[in-house]
Amino acid sequence: MLVFYPSDIYLDKNKVIRFLGYKQGNEPNKRIINIIDTEVEHARSLIEPKGIYEILDARKIKEKRFEDADKIALAVVTIGNKLEKEVQDMFRQGENTRALVLDAVGSVATEETANIINRKINKKSEKEGYKTTRRFSPGYGNWKMGGQTLIFKNIKDIEKKLGVVLLSSKIMEPIKSTSFVIKIGRNTMKEMTTDQCKNCHLKEDCLRDRNTPLCSVAM
Repeated sequence: MLVFYPSDIYLDKNKVIRFLGYKQGNEPNKRIINIIDTEVEHARSLIEPKGIYEILDARKIKEKRFEDADKIALAVVTIGNKLEKEVQDMFRQGENTRALVLDAVGSVATEETANIINRKINKKSEKEGYKTTRRFSPGYGNWKMGGQTLIFKNIKDIEKKLGVVLLSSKIMEPIKSTSFVIKIGRNTMKEMTTDQCKNCHLKEDCLRDRNTPLCSVAM
């Protein structure tokens, strides 16, 4: 298990703005910017970022989508439930705007925690002479939420180590948690190409950070 300090997590305010639904050219007003600044600092006292991952032989995973990989990295990350509870309290107190902003900050913190694990997997794989794909998660693209079972089955003691529980609905608790896989191989794998981005129907609203290997429709 990897545990990070809140200061390890880069809370990019531009990403918070994006998670709030603002598109490029439609910037929030000064009041919202001030709230974002406040809640970014507030979040640092609430987040408890940590993650866990396992790298398995792809032959052990009997799914067609993994056939062109040599190994599979499975990961789960979370920022805990303190921020989530604070958001709920804010809504109850009628602080709706602050609650929405803090929730967006939590989403950014969760993604950045995943980015750190992602980079560790990439660095380890590259050192061993392997290539890696972009990461992808159950429930995105054509990979159904049932993929969560695969991840939780193959990573030991997720609940004990992270405090993350997989519900019967395949949703994780705490809510600000995410799971993903990365394919690892000696040769090029289909998710390594960006050709599919050219004609993607989600291109205009894509939440993929162009500086990280993340794509919600990679599969």
